Amino acid sequence: MNRLSSFSFVIAAIIISLASGLATAADWPMWRFDGRRSASTPEQLPAALHLQWSSQQPVPRVAWPEDPRLHFDASLEPIVAGRTLFIVSSRNDSVTAINTENGQRRWRFFADAPIRFAPVATSGRVYFGADDGFFYCLNAEDGSVAWKLRAAPADRRVIGNERFTSAWPLRGGPVLAGGDIFFTVGIWPFEGTQLFTVNTDEDEPQPRTVMLPDQVTPQGYLATDGGRVLIPSGRDKAAGFDIASGKFIGLSYQSRGKTDHHVTAEGNYLLHGDRIYDVVTKQLLANVAHRPISTREAVYGTWEGNLVAYGLTDPQLIEKTDRKGKKYKEKVLKPLWSISKEVLTAATKQPEDAPLSLEIKAGDQLYGIHGNKLFAVNTAAEKPAISWLAAVDGTPSRMIAADGKLFVATREGQIGCFGAKPASEPVKQSQQPTKLAATDSADRVAEWLGKTDDPGGYCLVVGAASQGVIDEIVRQSEMHVLVLDPSESRIDALRRHYDAMGLYGTRVSAIVGTPQTANLAPYVMSLAVCESIEDSTKHVSSIHRCLRPYGGRAILGCDGDTAGKLQDHIKQSQLAQAELEIEESFAILTRAGALPGAADWTHEYGDSANSLMSQDQLVKAPLGVLWFGGPAAASELFFNRHFWPPSLTVNLGRMFFQGPEVFVAADIYTGRILWKKKLPKGISPGRRGNFFEKVQVGFHFLAADDAVYLSDANTCEKINPATGETQEAFRLKRPDARWGTMRIWEDRLICTIFLPDDKGDYHPEEIVSIDRNTGEQVWRHEAEYTAPVAALGRDEVFFYDGILEGLYDAWKRKGLVPKSGETGYLKALDIRTGKQIWQSGTSRAVTWLGVSSRDGVLVASNKKGMEAWDGKSGQPLWEKEADGKGFLGHPEELWDKVILWKDRIIDQRGPGASYDVKTGKPVMQDHPLTGQPTEWEFTKTGHHCNYAIASPHMLTFRADTAGFLDLESGTTGRLNGFRSGCRNSLIPAGGVLNAPNFAHGCVCSYSLFTSLALVHTPDADVWTYNAYEASGDTIQRVGVNLGAPGDRQDKSGTLWLDYPSVGGPSPKVNISIAGDNVQYFRGHSLAIEGEELPWVAASGCEGLTSIKVRTGKAEPNQKCRVKLYFAEPADVSEGDRVFDVALQGESVLKEFDVRKTASGRNRVVVRSFDGVAINDAIDVTFTPRSGRPMLSGIEVVMTEN
Repeated sequence: MNRLSSFSFVIAAIIISLASGLATAADWPMWRFDGRRSASTPEQLPAALHLQWSSQQPVPRVAWPEDPRLHFDASLEPIVAGRTLFIVSSRNDSVTAINTENGQRRWRFFADAPIRFAPVATSGRVYFGADDGFFYCLNAEDGSVAWKLRAAPADRRVIGNERFTSAWPLRGGPVLAGGDIFFTVGIWPFEGTQLFTVNTDEDEPQPRTVMLPDQVTPQGYLATDGGRVLIPSGRDKAAGFDIASGKFIGLSYQSRGKTDHHVTAEGNYLLHGDRIYDVVTKQLLANVAHRPISTREAVYGTWEGNLVAYGLTDPQLIEKTDRKGKKYKEKVLKPLWSISKEVLTAATKQPEDAPLSLEIKAGDQLYGIHGNKLFAVNTAAEKPAISWLAAVDGTPSRMIAADGKLFVATREGQIGCFGAKPASEPVKQSQQPTKLAATDSADRVAEWLGKTDDPGGYCLVVGAASQGVIDEIVRQSEMHVLVLDPSESRIDALRRHYDAMGLYGTRVSAIVGTPQTANLAPYVMSLAVCESIEDSTKHVSSIHRCLRPYGGRAILGCDGDTAGKLQDHIKQSQLAQAELEIEESFAILTRAGALPGAADWTHEYGDSANSLMSQDQLVKAPLGVLWFGGPAAASELFFNRHFWPPSLTVNLGRMFFQGPEVFVAADIYTGRILWKKKLPKGISPGRRGNFFEKVQVGFHFLAADDAVYLSDANTCEKINPATGETQEAFRLKRPDARWGTMRIWEDRLICTIFLPDDKGDYHPEEIVSIDRNTGEQVWRHEAEYTAPVAALGRDEVFFYDGILEGLYDAWKRKGLVPKSGETGYLKALDIRTGKQIWQSGTSRAVTWLGVSSRDGVLVASNKKGMEAWDGKSGQPLWEKEADGKGFLGHPEELWDKVILWKDRIIDQRGPGASYDVKTGKPVMQDHPLTGQPTEWEFTKTGHHCNYAIASPHMLTFRADTAGFLDLESGTTGRLNGFRSGCRNSLIPAGGVLNAPNFAHGCVCSYSLFTSLALVHTPDADVWTYNAYEASGDTIQRVGVNLGAPGDRQDKSGTLWLDYPSVGGPSPKVNISIAGDNVQYFRGHSLAIEGEELPWVAASGCEGLTSIKVRTGKAEPNQKCRVKLYFAEPADVSEGDRVFDVALQGESVLKEFDVRKTASGRNRVVVRSFDGVAINDAIDVTFTPRSGRPMLSGIEVVMTEN
């Protein structure tokens, strides 16, 4: 339980000077006062301010502790309307109303997940959004719900920042402009993010929505001014939206390391983090001010410990010269005044490095924070100076002015109110948490917990009536309990019960619903309890779905009559890996072992063969988030991405990785830390990487079911994978020998051993086999030269015996083939005995070895080419000279790596090609548009610095952001919103795409740096680009997806091309559209009703009069099938949009009303026309009768003549 710290305000100094008296008391109705986020109110506070009262609130729980640039919820953010202060909580999911006169609570309302952004108060109502995906409107008087809007496109819950949240939390804080409130929903662009507008005059919300651009990851408070809405995108530049046109505005500034969640709109200026940008002239100004206060005339901020003020009305242009000698004009704001840090620290008596911020402007006074001191600056004075000081016991973090008072929040969760009237004894409003006591459920809960392998995970309890059980689970374990119950009153009572104990939100959460309706994330519950016999039978499938693999257990109410029903249901439903054990009054349902089709990633390069391939069948597109953020994203657990640490491994649902002096095991299904183990500093010999920062770190390690093996060069530790405890420590016979790379084969470790030369430099001179249970050497083989690269076959150890200079530092050798000796050999050893089976000389300086265990083929490669050998006989199979070109970025570390995927090689060295592993012949595929055979190829765009890996369904890699190749369609997708590491950190294993925070340390303006995991989500969107070229052949099938953000292939094989083309490389098809002021639109596909391609119907074009798709010359008498896709996007009535449609000049639809036909909006309507004659094009025309014609997509498929 968190103990809430005490709070007291002590006046440290009497008023120095203050100019004017008290103006009429005003509200502070939203974050930073107004829609501009100016933090400037006309209200003048009293000259003397005295503490009136203080109130303890739940301490904020930050969403992204791993990234200080995203701490939008690190402080309490009060607002005031009338004489009520409203405060939200990210810890206990509440909005609390407090009387500004005495600090007493008026009411408290609970949402279904954390509330991270201050509300908007207007016209007697309070508006806010939450991580549950809902936007709420409460009556300010009593906290009752006026209305509640589900902004998330679907009810899907995941683990977000350690809490159960919507997959689309509201992370764009609401802003009021006129009578409209703007906010955003969603974090991850690949899941779909949206800008919402609701009108405050409406009793029932009629929201207007716009899909955000695919690179926008909303994180922070929205701001608005000048007809624009500015949307902060985490660390990236903000997005701009023009309200009148409904279009997004391109903002073209970059300021690495200086932008964050904090934006202010001031006329044509965007104040973002530390920088000032002119939205109209697209100039980044030279002035720097940290999160400033603004008025129409000036900005006030801090920089390098100083207080600074700049005028906005008369900017100057100063001539500068760039690095190439070219002159340019730089826009600069005129300095008005400043207060130096020396003067400030002398006044506040705080250290020079104490945190400093300017918080608000009230009348002509600026108020700020320096360390634990509050201060005011009189801007009306001829020379602005410190005019008031007060000390705070705690860490002040926010100030607002309203109702004639100054309100101060601290990071310890206190709200203090300063007013004009001296108070002899300020009132302290606080509530002492009650303690949990033992209940009569103690023994049975202890029995249940004893049957659980993971007492620190997540627990589902079905039924709020099981309060004694919940109490005991909280009291006896470290589990976070989620309670589901269909009764609103029972859930509300339970929330208030645990809130009074200080446990709600941190140890217990509660949601109105059932296991069938809550749509919980799969695989996340270590324990589930459902005492109701009726509910156990009803919900067993839904409960099983959310149980964690490898031993997640459900305690189900059961008697003699229902035991058979449970067994029959489990059998008929074919619940995977379900084991049922019947006890006297309950049954235990266990999800035993791995998910069917899942596989592990046990070595740095996947397996002992260096295949760079996972065998996991479950990870495939489309992908959706399973969890994000939380303990497994903590920055202290990760090396700087430029240090090229060892890759992660995944085994039995655990992810293992190294950070600075730490070895970590995390749960891949929830992001929880299972254990941490301290490591020494250092590096194992033979570690490969792009060490361009000249820092080399990390030790070789690998994971087996029964042990993790980690060598710190001198010692190889055998570690218990469940606990992190060292079971054995193996040492080599020679004291000066060092452990190199390790691979597992059955009960052996096959290791490369480094020995010193006369100069003390270490080289890989031996390969040894060690019993991995005892540490005893089984056999030893000494290389003739050295053994720098090795891989294991089924029964063989393969290695290159030769000299390679500088192999392990790819950056130092610029990715080029290293210098080598005149002679080199490929050798095969018997893995059991170490005896040499064969050796073959090769002129290639081999920098990479991989084995196709399926076909028994050894593949040797370097930047210049590759060769294949029969693994049994050592006979050469084929050789290919193919110089790796790379794609874009730092390809030095992947220029030699090839992937062994089933019966082929995927050559990722650029361009992406594929060859038959036995013959070396190019792999062919059918062109999706023409059906003609073409050589297989993949592409990726954007900066990259890591290598690709494969699984049966996809490749993963970095392509600017995280990216993947769908191997079935040959198309490339982006996972916008985050980037993967400088070495591959997108690992398909355990049924999950694991993406730990290996990009840590990057200062580039990517929106988020965190850890997350994704799973196959069939109804998620996936937008792609590809390497397919247009050819002279006639198109046989094609789809045109109007307004879509990228291409996508459907299950029938039709490749739907985005038009206009915005998503990346794509075949060029001659498409033309005519019309009157043609406008494209796009909504979320999950908002579309209907089974047939909702992702086509979710976007479209309005105002078109014709669309022509040229296919190329068709065969004589060729016929085709044409499908037209529609869905009414607007809230129109029947008859508002009616039009005729003609196909090839023939009328096919008369007085077509999409809304009437579909009986509503956002419902798919498809009209298919067979036997359409075609020469070289399909021509569709639209004739309006009322409103503007619209079309979502058109598919053309050639049929038999």
